Amino acid sequence: MNKKVQWHPAFCYAMRLDLREEVGLEFSDEFNLTSKPLKIDLMIVRKTICFPISNKVGKIFEGHNVVEYKSPEDALNIDTFYKSVAYACLYKVLPQHSSVVKAEDITITLIRDSKPKGLFKTLTDSGFVIDRVYKGIYYVYGSLFKTQIVVSSELEDIENKWLKSLSLDIDKTLYLSIYDKDNLSDVEERMASVVRHVVSTANMAMVEDWKKEDENMCDALREIMKDEIEQWKKESMEAGLAEGRAEGIKKGLVAGQINAYFELGIPMEEITKRFQMTEEHIKEILQYSV
Repeated sequence: MNKKVQWHPAFCYAMRLDLREEVGLEFSDEFNLTSKPLKIDLMIVRKTICFPISNKVGKIFEGHNVVEYKSPEDALNIDTFYKSVAYACLYKVLPQHSSVVKAEDITITLIRDSKPKGLFKTLTDSGFVIDRVYKGIYYVYGSLFKTQIVVSSELEDIENKWLKSLSLDIDKTLYLSIYDKDNLSDVEERMASVVRHVVSTANMAMVEDWKKEDENMCDALREIMKDEIEQWKKESMEAGLAEGRAEGIKKGLVAGQINAYFELGIPMEEITKRFQMTEEHIKEILQYSV
């Protein structure tokens, strides 16, 4: 697969989904530290400190929380660690923060799918103390700021399934679970769709093997995603009526829904019936896929 998987948007949504039950968290993706391109992956500000956080990933959070994410394809090393410390320092001395944000009110969270054993060894050799406080969550003592390293593959499935799903080797049960509705709001469902798409793209070969091994899997996914697919069709039709079919195609709305069907292994014959289009028309629309 040559196309680079866009992990970071899915990560930002996965964090929101796993922490959606917590009160008073404000999320800022790619938070700008300066006027030049220097960005924190995710900044989480606790607007209401009085509400305790139950999710283990967020238990360390104070008022201002720097979160740096490394995809399964990227390394989490000592340079990332010190870069995050530098980001936290720059955040502390921003003009709007220097007199109101205290160092003890800032935390650092580093997240990666697999355990960064090299980083752990370097930190330990440098005098830092690393303590595993929960499954997949390691506190680092000795830094300027309260710091944790989250190994998402080791997290509990139930509490942090969205973060854990950001993997190149996802478990089949976990994969199917991210298609559960979970009483998500409309906004959360749109975020979940992004995570699902990234996870499915990253694990495409494995998902295809599962489909071949289990003929019922495709039917199960179709049933799980039935409401979502119908909503996509409805939105696509409304966009077409409001702006004209040509404009809808330009925006890639119809192409997005068609691609979703293909990813579920639905045959072309069935897709043409559902969209009431010819195979040639389907192929023409797919040229506008984003």
